[in-house]
Amino acid sequence: WSGWSNVGTCSANCGGGTQQQTRTCNGGTAGSGGCPGLTTQSISCNTRTCNGGTAGSGGCPGLTTQSISCNVQACPQGTWSGWSNVGTCSANCGGGTQQQTRTCNGGTAGTGGCPGLTTQSISCNSQSCSLGTWSEWSTVGTCSANCGGGTQQQTRTCNGGTAGSGGCPGLTTQTIDCNVQACPQGSWTTWTDSGTCSVTCMQQQTRTCTGGTPGQGGCPGSATQSISCTGGSCQPQSDCSTWSALGGAWTQTCPTCGSGTRTKTRTCSNGSPGDPGCDGSATMTGNCPDNPCSSKGLKYMLFCLMLCFLNCLMMTFILCLAGPSWADFGQWSTCTRSCDGGTRTRSRQCNNGAIGSTGCPSGGQSE
Repeated sequence: WSGWSNVGTCSANCGGGTQQQTRTCNGGTAGSGGCPGLTTQSISCNTRTCNGGTAGSGGCPGLTTQSISCNVQACPQGTWSGWSNVGTCSANCGGGTQQQTRTCNGGTAGTGGCPGLTTQSISCNSQSCSLGTWSEWSTVGTCSANCGGGTQQQTRTCNGGTAGSGGCPGLTTQTIDCNVQACPQGSWTTWTDSGTCSVTCMQQQTRTCTGGTPGQGGCPGSATQSISCTGGSCQPQSDCSTWSALGGAWTQTCPTCGSGTRTKTRTCSNGSPGDPGCDGSATMTGNCPDNPCSSKGLKYMLFCLMLCFLNCLMMTFILCLAGPSWADFGQWSTCTRSCDGGTRTRSRQCNNGAIGSTGCPSGGQSE
């Protein structure tokens, strides 16, 4: 049995009361051998007579509390369990350390019966490490060149040991020379056309290095090339459009006085303005010499302007009477191809009417 221990407080402050006490059976069962009796009991407490006074005064000398001895029985003598390993040894050979632990059965570690610590470190795997041996070198991949000298990787493994330790000094990889023989002196064949002349007038040619490798001794340069060609559909067109020289006399007469402009024209051979080869304008405009006008000349110029105005009115009247009619075609669009045939279009407007009316039938506005 353990010693009795009080539970709660006394049921009375004076004049006698009761208090509960309990005890436990260590290492056995209450009521069986070694622990006869009960686990609880009731004892008397505060048996002094109450006198209606104050503690420490007349009739109540002394203290209201005191300390008594308890659990005076000897502590049970526990025993250590055996040591058990924790984890693995820190080295496979050559000496390492390992942790061990133990528990105190029936007692408390560090007290009677279980002196000492619960953990310790011990030596392990103290045997000497075996001396490994290198395997033969084995090649990895292929040589970096077919001839003329290249490099290649090799590897090896340490059997029965660790690379870099006793028995296996050195590295696991190395680089060696390979294919150090001189490259054969090949020679190029003649160029051979590949395919036909393209629309862009370029053609591929190929050649073969006989008895050697392209780019090495005897066969410098590339095995393919592009050349300009003019055969087949890429023959220059005989009817290509070109501008004539812009020269000759001015086509307009300058006014006798005052300022004005005059033009020169050029023609498009084998086509119309706007065709490939005939880009830009067909006319060039220049300023006339600036001659001061007299009063008589000014009156003559006003008379000419009046005649021009009347002429415009007359032409407008005539066009209105004539009804709808097609205007001249405009310039050709750019050809869809530079050679080997293509298409181009041009369009025109309907004067004094709408497309589809009399004089401007549908479908006639472009070609």
